[in-house]
Amino acid sequence: MTAVRCAVDVASGSGADARACAAEAAAAVRAQLAGARADVAFVFVSAEHAADAEEVAAEVRTSLDPEVLIGASTEAVIGAGREFEGRPAVSVLAASLGSGAARARHVSADDTGTLELAGPAVIVADPYSFPIERLLDDMNDAGAAVAVGGLASGGRGAGEHVLFCGEQVHREGAVIVDLTGPVALRVLVSQGCAPIGPEMVVTRAEANVIHELAGRPAYSRLAEIVGSL
Repeated sequence: MTAVRCAVDVASGSGADARACAAEAAAAVRAQLAGARADVAFVFVSAEHAADAEEVAAEVRTSLDPEVLIGASTEAVIGAGREFEGRPAVSVLAASLGSGAARARHVSADDTGTLELAGPAVIVADPYSFPIERLLDDMNDAGAAVAVGGLASGGRGAGEHVLFCGEQVHREGAVIVDLTGPVALRVLVSQGCAPIGPEMVVTRAEANVIHELAGRPAYSRLAEIVGSL
């Protein structure tokens, strides 16, 4: 298996300073790579910087010159042990894949029936315009390659999210990075929380709202559990 070197950093600044944030984060990542080439770079911007996505992408390309660049706008931006939520920020994650390689592509909702994933892939989709659940169901049914990723966030409607793919910025669809060669994905799910209290059956609910747990109002059950901690 090839050795993979990764580097990540995040920068936050004023709402009008998207390019400076991108330059700061990309410069820190370049220093961490210590001369290794950036085969793939992931760029994530807060909703406050979504309107300046083209400038952010241009700055990262200038600083890192990655073979592949993808990313999206997000509700919260994390990196290097820091998290910015509700504040303008840019995060850059880059990797040198050794003898492996990466290829990026943008796809639309009409492409879901014909998508082919030969190896591990990273998928970032816009929830308003791309049927990601249908794609994942199709992949599971076909026993297709492993895929990880997530959804763009921070916007309140169609067209408010951005997706980075190479030199292009899109506001619909999804972006996919296909990984080839001796590169493997290690999947880690971290929720940042742990369950509390005993297991209880949901006895009354409406859509995603839980009204009763084990025959009693959900709030009463929750108050009991929190009070016992």
